[in-house]
Amino acid sequence: MRLRLSPRSLQRLSSSQSCLSTAFPTPSPALSGSSKCCRAQHTLQSPRTAQSTVEKFASNFPTKQYIPPDPALNPEANLPHGTKVVSSSQHAETSKDDHLQSLLRSFLTGRPVGLILLSRAVFALTPRIDILHRFVVWRNNLDKQGTRSTKSRAEARGSGKKIRKQKGSGRARLGVNRSPMLNKGGRAHGPHPHTPATLLQRKVRALALRSALSAKAKQNQLILVDTVTIDTHRTTAAVAVLEAHNLTGRKVLLVAGSEEPPLKVVLATNNIQNVTVREVGQVDARDVLQCEYLVVDVEAVEWWEATLKPGKRELARSAAAKRAKASDGI
Repeated sequence: MRLRLSPRSLQRLSSSQSCLSTAFPTPSPALSGSSKCCRAQHTLQSPRTAQSTVEKFASNFPTKQYIPPDPALNPEANLPHGTKVVSSSQHAETSKDDHLQSLLRSFLTGRPVGLILLSRAVFALTPRIDILHRFVVWRNNLDKQGTRSTKSRAEARGSGKKIRKQKGSGRARLGVNRSPMLNKGGRAHGPHPHTPATLLQRKVRALALRSALSAKAKQNQLILVDTVTIDTHRTTAAVAVLEAHNLTGRKVLLVAGSEEPPLKVVLATNNIQNVTVREVGQVDARDVLQCEYLVVDVEAVEWWEATLKPGKRELARSAAAKRAKASDGI
């Protein structure tokens, strides 16, 4: 069977072959060894397709490795004497270990006190919108009581006697007075008490939290502090802390790494609107998404990195996916 091509298609084919021969010259038979190797050279992509593929492949990698909350601030300036600062060469080594560095601030004054290394597996993922949607739906279903109840025609009050005879009245046919289409009758397909909660795997919940934390880090809405503690329970102290971080009037979530939230911080922020204090074990992906700024101490970061670190199977799947994308892009 012969393939018939139009003159226009033949012209396009000849132009693409000339472009390929210019970009990828055919090696000599002495170097190739056989004609099959020469034919394999022509299976490469055109320059335009290869360029678009490389751009798509490069866009999947995060280009922003250093994400301080204030990019205009020099992290090495105004540091106290003796503060350990990670150099650029050390940062290059830690990048291979899937770590990135971020600015660490004082909770009381808001001034930089050093740099902290964050795990890329927790704070530098590509946010999964589908996973976040599944988690929010699951979390909202847990808040529903499921106690709504209505009476069906079998439960409504009334007799089982026929209202009127079937024929001869000239009116519509009716049965019992508990019919859903009559007043004071039962309701058809009404709600009944049930459990609206759904199931969601533990690994999916962990992935949702990692996606939410990564989204906050990429939007520069993640503020890392040394510790979430104050010396007094006065509201003025909490207001001063918010002013030091330029968070006045913002919806802020303070995350403490201790087993219980600091009592003085909780009492100081009770009268401040849109400010919540939580321990790290009580924070989920919906809480992170609902707040505008997330203030986390070092202990909470260490707890998240220890509990949310992906397993070996998940790391193997992600590595296999990256290799597949790399092979498709070449």
